Amino acid sequence: SIAEAIDDFGALPSVRIVLTTRNTRVSTNLRRTIIDVPVLDPGAARETFTQIYRTNGSPAIIDKLLKDLDFHALSINLLAHVATENRWTLDQLINSWEKQQTRLLEVGDGKLQSLSVTIELSLGSSSIMQLGNDARHVMQIVAFLPQGINEKNLEGLFPTVPNIRFIIDALCRLSLVYRKAEAYAMLSPIRIHISNTHQARDTHPLDLTHVRNRYYAQLYDDGAWITTEDANVERLIVHDISRATTEDMASTYQACSHFLWLLTLHKPRPTSLRTTILGEPDRTFHLVDKEASLCVYRLGWLANALNDHREAINLFTTAKCLFAHYQNHEMTARCLEQVAYQYSVLGNVSAAEQTLQEALNLRREYHILGPYDEARINLRLGNAMMYKGRLQEALILLTSAREYFDSTGDTSDIAWAAGRQGEAEWYSGNYAAARQHFETRLAPATRTNDTFWRVWSLMQLARAETRDGNYMEARKLLEEAFALASKGSDVDFTCQVLWEQAALASDLGDFDRARVILTRAFGEMTAHGWQSANTIAMTNDCSARNELFAGDYKKARELLAVVVDSYDETSDIDLQTRSARALGEIALLEGDIAGARNWFTRAKALCDATGRHPDFLYITNEYARLKEEHTGWRLFLEGRLLSG
Repeated sequence: SIAEAIDDFGALPSVRIVLTTRNTRVSTNLRRTIIDVPVLDPGAARETFTQIYRTNGSPAIIDKLLKDLDFHALSINLLAHVATENRWTLDQLINSWEKQQTRLLEVGDGKLQSLSVTIELSLGSSSIMQLGNDARHVMQIVAFLPQGINEKNLEGLFPTVPNIRFIIDALCRLSLVYRKAEAYAMLSPIRIHISNTHQARDTHPLDLTHVRNRYYAQLYDDGAWITTEDANVERLIVHDISRATTEDMASTYQACSHFLWLLTLHKPRPTSLRTTILGEPDRTFHLVDKEASLCVYRLGWLANALNDHREAINLFTTAKCLFAHYQNHEMTARCLEQVAYQYSVLGNVSAAEQTLQEALNLRREYHILGPYDEARINLRLGNAMMYKGRLQEALILLTSAREYFDSTGDTSDIAWAAGRQGEAEWYSGNYAAARQHFETRLAPATRTNDTFWRVWSLMQLARAETRDGNYMEARKLLEEAFALASKGSDVDFTCQVLWEQAALASDLGDFDRARVILTRAFGEMTAHGWQSANTIAMTNDCSARNELFAGDYKKARELLAVVVDSYDETSDIDLQTRSARALGEIALLEGDIAGARNWFTRAKALCDATGRHPDFLYITNEYARLKEEHTGWRLFLEGRLLSG
């Protein structure tokens, strides 16, 4: 009767009908224009929510909650009313949402008061009922996969559903499923309803056999596809780990390990798999299945890619204990080497050296010290020796490693060793030898199109050009490095080039240009959704250096205070030491000798605790080096900083 009424009214020449409906199949007798009604944008969603539910809560927290609803207007309206009626604080609302999502989207029995009623109206339509159990199976799978189903995978994921595209079209017409780019997905509230209600009561249980076969097989292919389906695979693996039998455990953890590696390479991001495998971070160590050991190791690599080096230390240490328990001595040694690397990045040189010696001793004890292993460890020990100021020892170790890598012809390893040799020569004052090593590294990197080593070589050569006074050439090299780095997805790597560019501008007195460059660094982070506390802190550190050089001591001090306060997030002792030294120089410039002594004392204590030589604070971080005229640190170390 509704359809007939539309036809009757629509036949009148003076009538235009505006119809809101989830069903795109309306009268075929009328000319029509279909306008898709999108979900709310984040700002409008927050405004809708806070007009009903008054709160002074953080906009970021509110936005995260509303994002869980896919900014779906009816769901936002219902949730705001529930929170208001119960007089919940924002924390209470979030806690309730996490525990009982479906129930919170009900405030009455009508379709405008209950999400389940409005969804069930669509599910009960004749269009859906005629499709039978296949439609329910498809809805279950689409609801299970948070990123939906790629159109190219339809037949692969539903090989036993011959009319899969017809079913998908029907679900789209009723707005139960929508097309998103090249995928078919469900809005979060509909997913929640289908998952929590239908999958619990349906006589046909959720069957993930074909989904599992498809995704687990893809994990062995080229991994670029993971960037658009990572959440789907993670959801499947979490589901499988929680329900796997002993027979399934090995294949499930194997899939998990491959997934974590692809994620590290193509889309580094936090994942729930750490908690799934090991429990909450503050939980004491416990043994997990033997097959899970490699997953924990891969979680360590993922944390490293996210610049969460403290978490990486925890994960690699846990993996080491697991491999040691199961007597996998090779992997135990590799974990120790990775722990040492993380300590080195954070500036804890003594811990790095000690851990590398432990790895070396373990390999000797179990006769698993091959020439490549020894060269790799020597390279890292040589790096530690540089930080400790023992440059001749460093050169001996680095030369030994380089000789072995030269014999293998591996251009990546040769580039690694040549770069370290160049640094050791540089800090020994042998600038010509250093430049030669930098150039040695650049040539094969350019020939093999190795972006990583090519960018590093360009930055090192720019430093050499700067020292020789060839500033335009240095700037040109850094521009080339940025062009290469920015083509990739490694935001931290791109920012490192920008820090070098900003440092050069500051050194030349072009402080405004340095500010523009550092603003661009923050823009790179925003554009890629990069939230690394380390990268943010390092950018603030570079900004503080620029303001110090510009003579704005107040601004520099404020920025450095932010860096110092970020230690709980970054655990970067190296950065904290440099920041304390810089704050001491600022205090001295402002005539606060007592304050300068306090900051220098703090920096020296950090050097003593970590084994870092106080004369080598800027190894691998030349963009943070202060001017020769900033003499407070040297006066303090020589005992010539008077207290008066």
